[in-house]
Amino acid sequence: MGESITRVADFLERNDAYMSIEARSMDICSEAGEVAKEVLAATEYGRRPFQAAAAPGLAGEIGDLLYSVLALAAEVGIDPEAALDAALDKYQKRLAGGSMGSGGSAGSVGAAG
Repeated sequence: MGESITRVADFLERNDAYMSIEARSMDICSEAGEVAKEVLAATEYGRRPFQAAAAPGLAGEIGDLLYSVLALAAEVGIDPEAALDAALDKYQKRLAGGSMGSGGSAGSVGAAG
């Protein structure tokens, strides 16, 4: 296990901050929405290019999202480093086939899948 997951697992233990998997999953959705909200506000809903200076809260929201994802991994016993390695391998294979997304085209290389 990496340092980040260990830190989160220790935090959960010290603070008895465990949640049900359902609640943690909804927390992840909520935090992802907060990230999106920061990006949308910074770009005026896509009307201007993204600039980090226009999204001062983005780093904090990404931190909240990372915490929630790592907490879920800790709570269900998934090694996030192994999961990330598997995802990177999957995306590398998709790129070799001309697509990054699960159903996209070669033009979707910049999109998450």
